[in-house]
Amino acid sequence: MTLYTKFKNKQNLFDQVMKYGMEKLNEDATTILFNDNEYKDPEEFLDTYVRELVKFVWNNLEFFRIIFNQNRKVVGPILKECVVDISKQLETHIPNKKIDYQAFTLTIFSFVYMYNIGMYLGPEDASREDLLNKFIYNLKLFIQ
Repeated sequence: MTLYTKFKNKQNLFDQVMKYGMEKLNEDATTILFNDNEYKDPEEFLDTYVRELVKFVWNNLEFFRIIFNQNRKVVGPILKECVVDISKQLETHIPNKKIDYQAFTLTIFSFVYMYNIGMYLGPEDASREDLLNKFIYNLKLFIQ
């Protein structure tokens, strides 16, 4: 018996692995990023959220790299659902009628992903933490 008996071909096997991986990733994200912690204000929430997202992406960077370089028919709907869920989380903690939360979510995630790619590709850069601090500072200015 081979894997192809169940999955028919390599693409089907890969699609199922990606689907399983995305579902697992979403479960992990929910545990890490969607917690019931109390925050003194939206700025504290945002600071904590972005730093936790940096760690989460770093710990799953190889999977994110695969996701972003594949056909979106399998992972696209799951990614969209993830953006919607994160957007709702941000809206809950940072209420502001002027914010487009999906665009805000994508902005944060794009920075975090590129930040992690920079760490992955190296070299060590002492200013990297300063860059993260400046990004968070600018986000805080944005939500005021």
